Amino acid sequence: MLFSGIALALSILLSVFIGRTGGHWSPFIGWSYSSMFIPALSLFLVIVFFLSPRTGVKMGRVAGKMAACCFVPAAGGPACRSASPLCAFQ
Repeated sequence: MLFSGIALALSILLSVFIGRTGGHWSPFIGWSYSSMFIPALSLFLVIVFFLSPRTGVKMGRVAGKMAACCFVPAAGGPACRSASPLCAFQ
């Protein structure tokens, strides 16, 4: 929730700044490409200033097998049909 709020606030600030300085004709219109880095900046701010715990990705929590079964059903064979009940391509 905090990450989303920070990302939204930074996006709005960038949009308002570009809009107030001329919109499409603003000399700062090139800064709109910096919006790609707003999620990374938001994550950095949450981790550093709010002392969020840094946890790694546990491979047991990754739904790789289910995704592989959905997009490449032949790769897993019959095990995929039983392992991924949410897959629409069965």
